[in-house]
Amino acid sequence: MQRGTKVRKDCIKKVKQALRQNGFSLQKDLAEELNISKNTIWNFLNGKPVYYSNFEEICRRLLLNVQEIADFSDANVEVAREEEKTDSTVQTKSVTKVELGGQDAYPTRETRVVLNQAIPEVPVWKGRDQLLEELQTKLLQSENPVKVLALIGQGGIGKTSLAVKLLEALGVNCGRSALTPVEKGANVEECAYECVIYFKAQEGTSFDDVAEFILIDGLGIQTAETLKTVDEKIAKIIEGLAQTRTLVVLDNLESILQPANHPQAGRSISPDWGKLLNALVYQQHQSQTLLTSREVPTDLADIRYEGAEPDSELVYIERISGVATVAGVEILRQRQLKDSVADLQWISERVEGHVFLLTQLAAIGKGKPGSLFL
Repeated sequence: MQRGTKVRKDCIKKVKQALRQNGFSLQKDLAEELNISKNTIWNFLNGKPVYYSNFEEICRRLLLNVQEIADFSDANVEVAREEEKTDSTVQTKSVTKVELGGQDAYPTRETRVVLNQAIPEVPVWKGRDQLLEELQTKLLQSENPVKVLALIGQGGIGKTSLAVKLLEALGVNCGRSALTPVEKGANVEECAYECVIYFKAQEGTSFDDVAEFILIDGLGIQTAETLKTVDEKIAKIIEGLAQTRTLVVLDNLESILQPANHPQAGRSISPDWGKLLNALVYQQHQSQTLLTSREVPTDLADIRYEGAEPDSELVYIERISGVATVAGVEILRQRQLKDSVADLQWISERVEGHVFLLTQLAAIGKGKPGSLFL
């Protein structure tokens, strides 16, 4: 591991502003001018360690004082990956398996996984391997791939877990926040995406919150002038999604939608959010969106027609139900319930395979056979 230097956390906003102020609308523009990899520029702008020589060169071009912004609190910080000088004509090579020092190794390309918070672990996974394979195929189909894959279901049914497993199947190492090659039978293929952006919405999450995250943190786009209107921001997002094949993951989307008991159930509470969702479906780009929600976002439909359904050629909606009875029994057994198979089947059927309810019942009945039937 090489040693490096990083930008202080309190200076990250300053260096991102410097990029724009010095006439670079995209990170790749600075990378090309300095003949430095885009990954190095992204690491620099996001407070990740880079080689000191590159750190100095970037600061010099952005008119930044090294001593004022550098984090020297840990002189032994390690650079996460090799940062070789590269020119803009280098093409991404297809991944081939090679032998290196007795271990498998793969040529790398500049890819990134950007999270607004950590992707959750999946503590329970039973009964959905076939569905997982079908959804992976749906995203990666070569002919007319969908723009949006929506996982819809009630709370606790396992939508986020399914999304996380789908990310892993597509080549996302969630623990390392990195994209990796994918093994398909005897072949090894490069991840289909250059960038994965994971954004978990919360109640009150504004359009500006998600737009800034996708633009700056995800796509690495800095504009020479401040984007003032919603349409300008969406246009720049779509431009980035057209340049970089990206998978945008919008988790917990029901938090920004009208609830089921509302006259406009499924409509975005903020019209700006609605414009973004609609643009992800109907504007031209090469990227895809994976979302989870309790309600189908009605803004995925063509806004020109009141009450229209999302275009099934562009939006695939998978309604998630509970797992099969046999999978429910496996979950209860995995959680160390000692009741008879017949009793466990009865429990699984009564909760209709609802994953969260199964885990809660298992916690209650663990070590106390028969207690769930009292």
